[in-house]
Amino acid sequence: MTATRERFDVGAEHRRLGAMTAGELRQREQEIGGDEARSHNREELIRRILWMLQAGVYGGLSERAVALAEGSRGRRSGYDFPHEPIRHRRS
Repeated sequence: MTATRERFDVGAEHRRLGAMTAGELRQREQEIGGDEARSHNREELIRRILWMLQAGVYGGLSERAVALAEGSRGRRSGYDFPHEPIRHRRS
């Protein structure tokens, strides 16, 4: 599915995915993400597929968010956020 911001309907896509079997969802995740799905949990597969579709339409995480996520692996304490949030331009 190729979607644009104007045409992407998360609710409709969620209903469509909800009607699929776990095997179909695993195949769909592989089609979108390129890697074989590791999960057999339908709800997790649906969430991951919806996230990938939304990231394709609206854009994924910022470089800063990815760096924070990668840097915080294994840490129990949270990240101390700066006082001023960074504003990203929307295109």
